[in-house]
Amino acid sequence: TNDYKNVLLQAKKCAATLPGGELNAEDQKELISMLERLRDHKKQQLAEFSERVSSMLSSVESERVEIDSTASTPS
Repeated sequence: TNDYKNVLLQAKKCAATLPGGELNAEDQKELISMLERLRDHKKQQLAEFSERVSSMLSSVESERVEIDSTASTPS
């Protein structure tokens, strides 16, 4: 998310420093499209990361249950 915030900040700075100070309609559409693609890409990355973390947590939890059940099983 920090990368996304940094890119948005950079895009805003670029837009603010353009000669003339304003974007024409075509440039605005292009910028919006680029930002939407970036947003969608970052959402996808976040979803993939979340899935990996969930998978890792499930794996750790199942290992903990195995250890607990083994420890409580009489010899």
